[in-house]
Amino acid sequence: MLFRSKIYLVADESVRASRRQAERPGIGADALATDLKLRDEADSARMQAAPDAIEIDTTSLTIDDVLDRIEALVHARAGIA
Repeated sequence: MLFRSKIYLVADESVRASRRQAERPGIGADALATDLKLRDEADSARMQAAPDAIEIDTTSLTIDDVLDRIEALVHARAGIA
């Protein structure tokens, strides 16, 4: 059985900034703001949610939570209990 589904991850801007700061602890506030702005501009130009994509808001989720949700979607689509 072939499973095809599109998943689009989103998060609040402040949470994305905190996560980016954790990835780059030495970056200053101004550089972080510029980095996020440039990343958002690049992403918005090439990454749009497909009309049939399932959106997952990761704002309050851990990586494991996100993986659990994706796994649950796969199981639901595949008819796995």
